[in-house]
Amino acid sequence: MEPVIVATTASEADKVARLFDDAGVEYSERLDATLEDTASRICYLGTVFEVDSRDIEKSRELLKDAGLAV
Repeated sequence: MEPVIVATTASEADKVARLFDDAGVEYSERLDATLEDTASRICYLGTVFEVDSRDIEKSRELLKDAGLAV
């Protein structure tokens, strides 16, 4: 499994999960620290979505088409 996106809000994580579910992409989720504000070095928890390496390009295209950062 390879990380493909870090969702920084619950609504973003829900959107990614629905997107992958609808497209039949198998994924895993885990919480991890993410640097939200690089100027002040504030760290938040984010949801890391990981997909099989065979689905990485498909996943990136889905995320791009949905307007989510990759």
